Amino acid sequence: MDDIVQPLTSQEEAPPTNVTYFAGGMKGQRITVRLGPNITLVHNAAALSLKGGTNISGLTTNTFMDFLQTGGVWFEQSRNF
Repeated sequence: MDDIVQPLTSQEEAPPTNVTYFAGGMKGQRITVRLGPNITLVHNAAALSLKGGTNISGLTTNTFMDFLQTGGVWFEQSRNF
């Protein structure tokens, strides 16, 4: 009997989500984050430092941001929008 695979919920269908921190990083680690219209990154200079000091939501599912972890804080390095 074949396994039944349930489709994942797309980012457009996901409930609104606020992201305040990326757990488990280490100094010097870089990550790329893919956002969506229902995902908001919440600026906090002590945990997730965003350029301009303001919260940001994804415009589309092709919205990407790069972060660098230093001293326990994730610093935005770049974005494609």
